[in-house]
Parts: sequence; C-alpha cells; structure tokens
Amino acid sequence: GLYRYNGNQFQKISIGSNGDRTYFVVYQSDSMWLGGYGLLLNLDGTEIHAYSKENGLGENDVINNLCRTRSGALFVGTFHGRLYLKIADSFKMLRQFSTINAIYEDQSGDLWIAAGLDGLFYYRNGVFNQFNLEIDRKLLSVITLFQDKRNTLWVGTNYGLVGFRHPFSKDKKRFFFDSRSGLVRNGVNQIIEDEVGNLFVGTEFGINRISGY
Repeated sequence: GLYRYNGNQFQKISIGSNGDRTYFVVYQSDSMWLGGYGLLLNLDGTEIHAYSKENGLGENDVINNLCRTRSGALFVGTFHGRLYLKIADSFKMLRQFSTINAIYEDQSGDLWIAAGLDGLFYYRNGVFNQFNLEIDRKLLSVITLFQDKRNTLWVGTNYGLVGFRHPFSKDKKRFFFDSRSGLVRNGVNQIIEDEVGNLFVGTEFGINRISGY
C-alpha cells in the first residue's frame, strides 16, 4: 500500500481497491504517479486515475521508472524493459530493452535510458541511439543516471562511475572512478549533487563524495 509521513507518523492513504498492491515507484510532478504490477495510478487532487492493460500497458509489467519531461511527455519504464509513452489516455510501447533501470531527461531535452546489460541509450527526435561509454568490460550493466550543474552526464554502472562533460561535443571530457580510484565498491546505484557542486555516489557498501573534478 501507500503511506504518507506527516512529520510524526506514517499514515496509510486510501486509494480504493488498488490500495493493497505493491508499488515500486512514486513520482511527483504536476501530480503523484504510482507504478506497480501491471498498473499505473495517477493521484490528482482527490481524483484517482488507473491505467492498465486496457490502456496499452502489459498485464505483467512491473513499472519501476517514470519520467515527466519539461515538455509534459510522460515516459514509463518497466523491469522487463518496455519503454512506453503516454498519449492521451493510452500508452504506446516505443522499444523493448533487456530492462530499464532509469529514465532521465538532460538539460538539452535528450532522454537517456539506463538499459542494464543493453547499455546506455538516448532518445532524440523519435530515434534511439546507443551511447558508447568507452568501458571495455564484459557484462557491463548501466544502473543510474544524473547530470550535474557543469553539464556532466554521470552514468553509474556495475564497473564504476563514468562521466562525460558535454557528451556530444568534440571537446567532451571523460571521467572514470572505480574502486581503484577510491570508490567503496564499483557498483553505483545513486548519484546526487549538493548545492556547492560536490557529487555523492551511492554504492551497496557505502557513499563516496567526489569534488574538484
């Protein structure tokens, strides 16, 4: 079910007959979105809108990623690798990957997909392209994405953290960090930036701070 913390305690939110399902992602944009097994809910004020196979989603989809772009488009990713685009009250499947770990819109409006063992893809003008991470490793898996204030695109993988400043420029600069350069572990699953530009990198065994890059 869904719970809200009011500062003192957790309270269960009633969302009708769908309240006892397990939800894997909560996404707040203009309204709240909840993704779970074969179901996507939109909580808009007091109204609840439910989307399922009748709207084009797969019956067995596990919805684990949502991205609302600045233009208002809603992209939905699933554990089984389906990428959907919401069109009116329906969902159109754009592409099948092995899995989708993250969907991220960068500052220029390109959409990036962390597609696990399939690698890293970007979606521009209706076309998917694979981006070369320049990591020559077997079973490389792309896990998470983040773009910092310097326009560096950071990509968390199972082999470490790779960053590209201005990734499509001829003058792009590449960064790479792994356990040999100080990461607690190679597998990177979270990346955030503080107000002064320090990068915090989360792994399954701890957190690193990266600065001065």
